[in-house]
Amino acid sequence: RFETSQFWSVEGTSSSIPRFTVFVLDVALKAVRTCAVFMVPSGREADFQFSSQEGLQAIAEQAACRRLIAVCCNRPHSFPPMSELQGELSPIVLSLSPADMNTSDEKIPFLALQMQSGWTQIARGESAQSGPFIVEEQNVEDDA
Repeated sequence: RFETSQFWSVEGTSSSIPRFTVFVLDVALKAVRTCAVFMVPSGREADFQFSSQEGLQAIAEQAACRRLIAVCCNRPHSFPPMSELQGELSPIVLSLSPADMNTSDEKIPFLALQMQSGWTQIARGESAQSGPFIVEEQNVEDDA
């Protein structure tokens, strides 16, 4: 199973962009845990590793889980700290967890590579021809 779902904000925003894009991947392997959530690093949503079945399967194997739920927090939405974000995502995660999982006995871990995006928003606007846009620059440390 490899499925993609989108979840919109319920806070009355009129955004045409979903708040979350969620990938659900089931892998056929003996695993330590039934399910895990992986937070895709901001700015890297289109990377092969985080948007393809093959890339997410490698993450599921590293996480040793039968089902991986990969979550992209979409721009231009703003997000709270991770502890609050987990609370917001909990109903989504529980609805996507395997039917045979006993959620009262087994907790679903949230995994992430890093929480700093490394991107700075420098402009935001809307074009009559192409719609809303965001201009960002990547923060790169110069070791030289």
